[in-house]
Amino acid sequence: MSEIQDDFIESAADLPWTPKHPGHFIKKDILEPECLTQDELGKHLGVSRGTINELVGGGRDLTIEMARRLSELTGQSEEYWITLQTQYALWESRQKTPSFGIEPLEHTDEEASLDESQVAYG
Repeated sequence: MSEIQDDFIESAADLPWTPKHPGHFIKKDILEPECLTQDELGKHLGVSRGTINELVGGGRDLTIEMARRLSELTGQSEEYWITLQTQYALWESRQKTPSFGIEPLEHTDEEASLDESQVAYG
């Protein structure tokens, strides 16, 4: 599959490269090596050629449903595909608006602050 490993999750702010849209990986890792047309891939995944075309062209975000379909097709995890989309979307958002200028909350009670290690990811 692609150069990004399945278990690779990193903050989009810290990426040493510009993330690519997931459609890039659909084209380079599925369509081209398998010699599939967008129509053939769409039929295989149970979606329209137009959906595949928009994904490959970067004009459509990769949804959870599509991540599940691609996971079944490729053997890459659903998280792999969603991570590609999340990294791209976060990078794109930060390009448009680097900061919202929001002042952080100041907590006097340490228990009131959100600790990322306490967030359940399922």
